Amino acid sequence: MSLMKAIGLLPGGLSAAFTSPLLFAATVYQASVHQSLKKYGLQYEDIIIAEHPDYQTALKYIPHDEYVGRQRRIRRAIDISLKHEYLPAEIQALQTPGKVYMAEEMEKARKRREEREWLRT
Repeated sequence: MSLMKAIGLLPGGLSAAFTSPLLFAATVYQASVHQSLKKYGLQYEDIIIAEHPDYQTALKYIPHDEYVGRQRRIRRAIDISLKHEYLPAEIQALQTPGKVYMAEEMEKARKRREEREWLRT
């Protein structure tokens, strides 16, 4: 994605980029990450470090179809990566790397863990 295209994503266009450099940098970075994830058909939450205890707990509580979809996306990404290829452009266009499917469960898992820690003290 070009830099000028990323500027267009900000409300207010170019002026907003200069009033909030951090927001501008975050938007450009997010667009770059999403573009990279689309190449492999992944979503952002698929690449979160799996060893985190809240993440492990959240994986147990997400709907089964989301869990299966996540596993399939990861397997497909590994296969594509090993072949040194990317998804075809028409399939990349259908990808939604910013779709959130675990945030709510991760928040619940974090609250449960904090409550358990609080009750132990």
